[in-house]
This record gives sequence, C-alpha cells and structure tokens, in this order.
Amino acid sequence: MHEVKKIKAGVKSVQAFRIKLLSKNLIVITGAKGYIMCGYLNLRAAQKTKDVAVKITGVSTIDEALKSAVHSCTSYARRLGVYPGQPVKEVLKIIALGSSRRGDVSLLWETSPLLLKLRAKVSNP
Repeated sequence: MHEVKKIKAGVKSVQAFRIKLLSKNLIVITGAKGYIMCGYLNLRAAQKTKDVAVKITGVSTIDEALKSAVHSCTSYARRLGVYPGQPVKEVLKIIALGSSRRGDVSLLWETSPLLLKLRAKVSNP
C-alpha cells in the first residue's frame, strides 16, 4: 500500500510518498532541489552523490513528517540553509525550488512575501 500527496511549499510544491514496507513505512518528500527522507536515509551515500538530502526520524506518516524537524542533513543541504532542529515545513520551501543561475538568492526572491508582491507589480505593471 502507498500514499502520494502534493504539498504546497511557498510558490512551488513538493511530492510526498508513503510506502508500506514489511514492518515500517518509508517516507520520502521530493522537491526540484532535494529531498527529505525518514530514518532509512543513508546520509553517507547521499553526501557521496552530492544530494541535498535531509533526514527526519520517528515518523511513519506524511502528516507526522510535516510536523517533524530535521535530524541531520548533507553538507549540500546545509549550504542552502538547512540545519538540525529546523522545522520540516521551512525545509520544504528550500527543496521545492528548482536550480537557478541566479544562485541561492533566488530562494529569498521566491519566498519573501514582500518580494513576491514586488515581483507581481514588475510582471504586471
């Protein structure tokens, strides 16, 4: 049995998956820039492949995952502002964003309410 949900994350969205394994559930939330995964995540492997990867623990449903906090993450996730203890709902906005030639400043541009209003005015004078 499995479950798939589309979750709004700022101006973008992410996909959340729950897959029933033999004794536990595998929880994965994927975005354009990275992913969040339950305790099954091997951070060493994710670091080696240069993934923006975030590990959460103690969750067995998508709703629990959304209410949890970061347990640990790769250095590539830390470079984008992810840190242990950070609420997953904040991380969703980071991993939802696609890569950009403008660099990580695009995160601020795409998530700040004030800058979103400014961007709307510039786009629709």
